[in-house]
Amino acid sequence: MVEFALVSVVLFTIIFGLIEGGLLVRARNAVASAADDAARRGAIAGDDASADWQILQQLRVRGALTSSRINYVVVYRAPDSTSTPTATCLAGTPVPGICNVYERAEFELPPEAFSCLDANLDANWCPATRAQDSTAFEYIGVFVNSTHSGLTGIFGDVGLESVSVLPIEGSGGI
Repeated sequence: MVEFALVSVVLFTIIFGLIEGGLLVRARNAVASAADDAARRGAIAGDDASADWQILQQLRVRGALTSSRINYVVVYRAPDSTSTPTATCLAGTPVPGICNVYERAEFELPPEAFSCLDANLDANWCPATRAQDSTAFEYIGVFVNSTHSGLTGIFGDVGLESVSVLPIEGSGGI
């Protein structure tokens, strides 16, 4: 009986560790897939005034808000298909002409809150100014910063980040 008590602690730690690890991998994949879908939505929306709102709604529909806690999302102008956001954008600070940063609470706002006016959320990189050059590709990037809290707390809170970059449709002959 004493032996089982000693072995069971190790056994249950391994079992719950495997379960927790599986849930963490699932959350990482969900965030990566949601970022890909959001970038695709932004690429299709192109210069539509509600492009950033559509990106946020795609993240909501995709379930990224339930698999982990999204801290913020960066929608940014990418110079090429392998670019990541600038350090300022990565830190969650919007940069005029470069990136817009959205907090979790802003996912619930109506599309009217996204209209490129100075006081609005998407004023730093206005969607209406995207894909203006029909001869060169323009890329849109979506960076998602989130936190996964496990069921048992074995791993604690784990930060998950994902980035996806796609050419904006309508630019460069697409």
